[in-house]
Formats: sequence, structure tokens, C-alpha cells
Amino acid sequence: MAPDLPQFPFARPQGYEPPHENAKLRKECPVTKVKTFDGKEHWWVGKYGDVCKVLASEKMSKDRRNPGYPELHPGGREKATQKKPTFVDSDDPDHAYQRSMLEYSFMPEAVEELRPMIQKTVDEVINKMMERKRPGEPVDLVDQFASPVPTIIIYRMLGVPEEDIDDLSRDSEVRNSASTQAAESSNTNLQDYMSKLVGKKIENPGDDLISKMVVEHYQKGRLQRDEVDQLAFLVLVAGNATLINLIGLGTFTMLQHPDQLNDFKKDTKVLAKPMVNELLRYHTASALNGRRVAIKDFTLRGLEIKAGEGVITSNQAADRDEEIYTNPDEWDIHRKHPVEVLGFGHGPHRCQAEWLSRAELEITFSTLFSKLPNLKLAVKESEVEFTPAAQNVGITKLMIDCLETQEISGFRNPWPSWHKPSSLEVWQALEWGEDIDPCIQLARSRVTELRKLGRSSESSLSSAEVPMKSNKSQAAELLRVVKPDFSFDAQEKRAKTTWLGHAGVLVQLPQLNEDSEVRNSASTQAAESSNTNLQEYMSKLVGKKIENPGDDLISKMVVEHYQKGRLQRDEVDQLAFLVLVAGNATLINLIGLGTFTMLQHPDQLNNFKKDTKVLAKPMVNELLRYHTASALNGRRVAIKDFTLRGLEIKAGEGVITSNQAADRDEEIYTNPDEWDIHRKHPVEVLGFGHGPHRCQAEWLSRAELEITFSTLFSKLPNLKLAVKESEVEFTPAAQNVGITKLMIDCLETQEISGFRNPWPSWHKPSSLEVWQALEWGEDIDPCIQLARSRVTELRKLGRSSESSLSSAEVPMKSNKSQAAELLRVMKPDFSFDAQEKRAKTAWLGHAGVLVQLPQLNECGRPTAGPIRSYPPPCAVEDLPEIDVVMISHNHYDHLDFDTIMTLWKNHAKHMRFLVPLGNRQWFLDSGIDPGRVVELDWWDGVHLTAPDANGNEHSSLSITCTPSQHSSGRSGTDANTTL
Repeated sequence: MAPDLPQFPFARPQGYEPPHENAKLRKECPVTKVKTFDGKEHWWVGKYGDVCKVLASEKMSKDRRNPGYPELHPGGREKATQKKPTFVDSDDPDHAYQRSMLEYSFMPEAVEELRPMIQKTVDEVINKMMERKRPGEPVDLVDQFASPVPTIIIYRMLGVPEEDIDDLSRDSEVRNSASTQAAESSNTNLQDYMSKLVGKKIENPGDDLISKMVVEHYQKGRLQRDEVDQLAFLVLVAGNATLINLIGLGTFTMLQHPDQLNDFKKDTKVLAKPMVNELLRYHTASALNGRRVAIKDFTLRGLEIKAGEGVITSNQAADRDEEIYTNPDEWDIHRKHPVEVLGFGHGPHRCQAEWLSRAELEITFSTLFSKLPNLKLAVKESEVEFTPAAQNVGITKLMIDCLETQEISGFRNPWPSWHKPSSLEVWQALEWGEDIDPCIQLARSRVTELRKLGRSSESSLSSAEVPMKSNKSQAAELLRVVKPDFSFDAQEKRAKTTWLGHAGVLVQLPQLNEDSEVRNSASTQAAESSNTNLQEYMSKLVGKKIENPGDDLISKMVVEHYQKGRLQRDEVDQLAFLVLVAGNATLINLIGLGTFTMLQHPDQLNNFKKDTKVLAKPMVNELLRYHTASALNGRRVAIKDFTLRGLEIKAGEGVITSNQAADRDEEIYTNPDEWDIHRKHPVEVLGFGHGPHRCQAEWLSRAELEITFSTLFSKLPNLKLAVKESEVEFTPAAQNVGITKLMIDCLETQEISGFRNPWPSWHKPSSLEVWQALEWGEDIDPCIQLARSRVTELRKLGRSSESSLSSAEVPMKSNKSQAAELLRVMKPDFSFDAQEKRAKTAWLGHAGVLVQLPQLNECGRPTAGPIRSYPPPCAVEDLPEIDVVMISHNHYDHLDFDTIMTLWKNHAKHMRFLVPLGNRQWFLDSGIDPGRVVELDWWDGVHLTAPDANGNEHSSLSITCTPSQHSSGRSGTDANTTL
């Protein structure tokens, strides 16, 4: 035994800070030996790629009964061997068999159906916590919220009667809180209860998870009775403590980062998923669960791990790998994660309940910070209580203050000193809840309770009865405003003050007025004529609305303003015409400019198409900044003397403000001349102007643009320019920027380049990930999309000239036959681009044909393997000279004998084959030269070079074999490798 080996588990230095050993070993020796409590030595692995490789390897076992498995506590092995292990602690095929019994209940589709129940549970727990809370006293969030939420959710999934939940929850809390005799007793109580519950479900099954196991597996002889009991108990307790820890850690960490918390509260729908993803990376609350034992010799970073040796993978260290993440020790809910986080593990033992847990966490944090927007710590950060330093990180006690009595510090000025905000901006920028004053929010929530008590002791402004309809009077009647704190903070060098509002009372802002901005139309004779026609039409339409008003905008002007004498008839005509034409040309220009600019930036366009819901708003915001299509509209005349940057602007002098120049101000924006739809805008863009004449139709225009681009690139995912960029026609150079003619190709004939692997080489994607990551339209094959869109038209024409497979009539219900009948697949382009130094190639799919994935079944799985839907783009004989053929795995349609032999016959002088482990003999038996067949295991690689005319190395190619598709072994009938 080496006495200088680090002792594992490593201890956290303080709070949730990861052990220092993680970063030190990850940098200096990422694969090394450590020792555990019993003096035994095990391997420790801390780099992301290495951790994934170990956890995905079939040479590693999760079975704790195997000698050498790393135990962290005395008696761990003895306890693990008392009963037959569940799939959590077993290997395939037992692991896969038992895991499949629960798989459907935890798939994304099933979890989506559970979201209403999860939301209901979170709401109930928060309400109950607030009912129990005494006024002015803090509450322990872990005890009152973090612990009951995941516990009650899993009870309801299992079908536990509501009347039993409170008693069971107490046992669950004791079980999670310690390893004492009391915890063991609670564990036994829970096991006994679950066994009895299983018995009741056998007699009278319902619609819950246990009943499904009983009906689908126990009654059909696939599970024994004790296995049902065991699995039901496993679902009850597995991961419960982890979720409790994550809720506490997530709340605490968000409170430590108020700027990010404010961002989160403004848009929980968008930020809930990335916030939870960052939580799982930053804290990796199951950091001690990645233990394995080698069952075959295994090589990692040149070190030999012998069969029987234990391996501890540190997911926590890997989730802060500097080679993967920028600033990995910083909390950032806006982070773009380049890889999957390891909070739920990796490989075949990745947590089955991941999607359920993510949904719980997303709903939990969204609801918590929405219902309690003024949540804050009730103790110093140093007084928060954490789990022991050598255990999985978690919080055991988190005292928070829910601020029942609203303390208001007033109005925040979010603008630079030189910026004068408009009424609209002031209205939107209230610090208290942005669009909603929390005074009013609180008043509404408490009015019923306080009315029961009669006159509230908390009132300070009025003794009159408060009518429900008045926000202002509600606030005055029901809220106590705390006295301002005028103390001086010497360290901060600023006073703590409270803004008391108008004359020391809380205020209610009035509604916005109806200011608008007039836009100029074209000046040609044709434009003037059209302008007159439109004015005459709108005047006639106003007349009709006066006689018979409806529910439209003109009718509202007529009823609300004209009939009440607030507007003259000619003013109604004028306003109706203004609404019709104002900004129309600008929107037309913006749609053209936005489309063209997105096509110029294909990487950002791909990101946009993947998540239009999230990126539509920032894309439009960047469009308004980058192009500022109303750049000539910011003209004014001084009516009083005005000083700007020390210069005197006299009354009567004209002023032209360049919104276009201002929107590219280097002092405001980083790289302002670059197009970036992910840009975080530090100020409001000026595309709709600024001040009292800011475009009134801004929100309508934004909505139009967001929907326009989302729909355009969704319905026409293969849109591209039909002309060179230099041939796009723009407005005259001295006018507002716009595009007058933009020729595009909607790609009716679909060119498909195949499947894109979006993952790093060391990542083994799940079946669901593979399904979702098809390059052609992500979840939708555009071939089928195109076939559906054109089937009616082509049926009218009869037999399509583009058909190449069948002369039979195409039934609407058949995707496969639609594609075969209606699509022509273009020949691949094998030309070589000398400047790019790479060939243009097309993935030919199974045995040289493009493929169509089958539909998913009711369990969310493909109903079969890929279906041959389309004719091959070219004959095998027509392929250019080939040096290397890479075989991904040994299905019959990858090792098509005729195709392989034709390739060999035509290219035998140069060609060699790279094949997965265990497949070389097939090629030798087929008569191929043994020297031309290289067999690769995972992570093996080859380096190929080509000489120039002088015999010197001219170009080279490195190929690495990485795990990619299918879910079984590396060799045999279904090789789990690709090249």
C-alpha cells in the first residue's frame, strides 16, 4: 500500500466548494490511484472524456458483489450482498431487463403528462409552507419545501393514497437525514409499507406505476413478487436525497447571484431548462456514485487497469473540466453547454429518472421564485448548514425570509446618465416586479384575509373601506411601508436610502397615452396616386363603421372617440390611414434584410431553426440594431436653445439623430459590426426610435417579425439564395436600407447530405438523441415534409416525372411511398475544393441508399431499423477513386456483399477497409487482401498519408474509432462502434 496516496472521498474545504483535489489531480494526473477507508487502492478518473469512456465501457461492472468494487463505508459490501441487486447495481443482461420494466414511465413523453401533477404538488407545498409560517419568522426551506416536493411527487406516481402521504413523508425524512438506528427503522417501515401496497395493487390495479408493473410484468411472469416489491421501493427512494440537495443548492446559489436571479424571474419559461442544466453541472450532487470495477483489462491514458481493480470516476471533477468549459468554476445560467452534463451519470447506468428529475427541478424553481419573488436568506451565507464535507454535497438547513411585509427600496434607473427614458420605458422598468408592482401584488393576495379582520393594523394612510377595484387604494390600505434606512455604509461609500414616492406615499403609475409617429411614404407620381386611392378607400371604410361599428380598430375609434366628440370625422379618416401605412415599408425592408442576413450566417441560422421559441426575440432585437431600417426618421428642430457635449444648438436649428450610427456605438456594444443573434443587448435598440415619438406599433411589429422568421425557416428549412450575394437588389444608397428584390430557392428537389454527428468523439448518444439529431430538419425529414406538401399537386398531374421507384398510386398514409413517388434525389458532388482542402461528399446511408427513419411506437421507440426509401444517388461503379472505406457496424445492410465486392474490384489498387472489432474475418472470407483490412477497437486510430510527386508526405488523414450507435456490445451480431 502506498502511504502517500490521496484519501478518498476527498473533503470539501467549505460550503459547496468542490474538493481542491479535484482540480489538482485533473490538471496534474487525471488518472491516478487513491485509497479508501479500508486501505484498498482504486483508480481515480477526473477528465470528462475519460470519465465517459469508463462509464460507457463493457469492461467495467457496476455489480457491488464483484471483488475489487470500491466501497466508501464499512459494511457496504456485506449490505449489498444480502439481497439480489436491482438493476441499479447489476450488469447486462439483468440490468437491461429490469430497467426496461420501468423505462416507459420515465421517458420524456410520459414525464410531459406528469407536469400538471408536479405543478399541483409544488403549488400545494408552497401554500402549506406559507400557511404554517408565523409572521416575521424565517422558515427552513429544506424541511418545509425541498424535502416534501420530490417525496410527494414520487408517492403520487406510485399510487400511494393521499391519506398515507404525511406519515410516509416523515419516515422518508428520517431515512434521508442520517445513518443512525432511527434511519434504519424508517427504512424498514418504508419497505414494509411498499410491500403491502404492492399486494393491494395486485388485488385491485389502478393507473399508477406499481399497477403497471403488476399488470405488464408480474401477471405475465416477467417479475417475481419480491422483485416487484424491490423495484417499487427502489423507485420510492432512489435519487430522493439528491433532488432534495439540488433544490436547496439551486435556491442558495441563485440567491448568491442576484443579477442572474433577476434574469431568471423575468423569463422563467426560457431560463428554467438552462438554469437546471447549470445546476447539475455546477454542483453534481451525486458526485460519489460513479464507481466501477474492471472485469477485463482496460487501458486509459496509457495506464493499464487490470481486471479486478476498482475505478472511481469523479463526475464532479469532470463537470468542471477546463478543456470542456470556459470559466468552469463560475455559475452561469446563460451558459451554452458544449457537452452533456454528468449530474445524472453517463453510459448504460445513466439515471433513468433524469427527465422526471429535470421536470421537477424546472417547475420547482420557476414556481418558487414566481410565488415568492422577494425570497432572501434569513441568515449569513456562512451560517447555511451543509452535509458533511466528505459526503455528496447538499444543504441540510436553509433559513429563508419570504418577506410577507413588503419592504420597498424604490425605483432603479437602468439607463446611462445621458439617456432620458420615455414614459413607456419608465413604465416597464419598475424594479418591483418589472410590469407588476409587488405592493399591488401583495395587496391583492392579502385583501381577503385582512377584510375578515376588519380594519388592518398595518394600514398607515387611510381609515376608509378599501374598494377591491382600486389598485392604488388597495396598496395604501393594506401595506405597511418600512421606515427608510439612512445609515451610511463606509465600505460601500454610499448611503442606504428608501425612495418614498410622491410626497412620501406609494404611487400608482397612470396608463400610457396614445402618442404615435407619422411615417413618410414614397414620392413618385405612382406612389402619390396609390396614396390617394388608399386615403379614399379608408374614408369610405370609416363611413361604413360609423353606420355599423364592429370589433375592429376603426370601430373602436368611432365608438370611443368620434361618437363622444373627442375626434372630428377627418381626424378619424387621418388616423385610420396613418395606421394603414405607417411603418409598412420598414417592416417589408426588415423581413428582406433579416432573411438575407440569416442566410449569410448559416451557423446562427442552424441555431435559430433548432430553437425558434427561444431565439426569435433576440434575433429580431439584433435585426433592429444591426440594420436600423428607419435610419432617416430621427429628425428634429430645436424650439429652445440646447447644449450637447459643450456645443450650443440654437432654437430654429435642425438636428438629425442617426439611430443607425448609435446602434453600432463601440462604447455600448462589443463587436458592433458583427451580426450575433445571441447578443446580450446592454441597452434598448433604436430600431423603433426613442423618446415620446418612439414607434407606437413597436410590439405589434416585433410580434410580426418573430412569427414571420420562425415560420419562414420552419416551413422552408432548406431556403437558400438563388443568386449571388452581389446580385441581391437594395434600395438606393442614400435611402433607408432595404432589399427590393431577393431571389430565393425553396429547394423543391431535396438535396440531402445525411446524418450529422453533433457530439464529441467520446460521447455515446442515446437512441433518443440520435433520433432528434438528424440533420434534415432535426425531428422532421424534409423529404417527407416536401412529399406531403406536394402530394395533392402531383396527383392532379398523374404519374410524376420525378418518380423513380414505383408506378403505383401513392396512398396518402404512406410516408415511405410518398417519398419514393414524389422525390428525386440529386447525385452527390464529389468534387474537390483546393482552397478548402476537402471533398464535397454525401453520406450514402445503408448499402448506398438514402434512408427514412420509421415512426416511433407508443413507447417512443423506432418500430424497426431504417427503411430504404429512396433510390441511390449514383451507382457504385460511378463513384470516384476511393482510398478508404469505413464500416460503422456489421448489420447486413452495411456489409452488403455485392456493394463491398464491387468497390474492391474497382479500387483494389488503393483501397483499404477500416472495420469494427470482430469483423475483419468477414472481409478475409470474402476474398479481400488481409493487408487491406484494419480492425479497430474503441479509441483505436489510424493515420494515413499520401505522397506527392517527389515521394514526400503531401497530405494526411487521421481516423479514430468512437462509440456511437446501437446499444449492445462491440462485437458479435450488433457491433457498437463507428468510425
